[in-house]
Amino acid sequence: EAFVKKEFFPICRNFFVSPTFLKENFHRAYGMPVHTWLIRQRIKRAQELLCTTRMPIQEIAQAVGYESISQFHAAFKGYSGITPGQYRKMSETIV
Repeated sequence: EAFVKKEFFPICRNFFVSPTFLKENFHRAYGMPVHTWLIRQRIKRAQELLCTTRMPIQEIAQAVGYESISQFHAAFKGYSGITPGQYRKMSETIV
């Protein structure tokens, strides 16, 4: 994934640790792999944006780090159980 190349490896280099060391210690500290944590953070931010802005879903996907709308939809639905569009509609009816 792009995250590993763009961000994870540089973090390892900056702190002079191996990727394995960082992954294992992250998992130990947070109870989940880095990748799982990152997806959760992205989806939580997307949920905020869906509820508080009128940004198009494509722009939200890009804003939270997805280059592909289909990957965003799959990750969002996997985490939330519904699509981003359904989430936005649901949030509008709650307010």
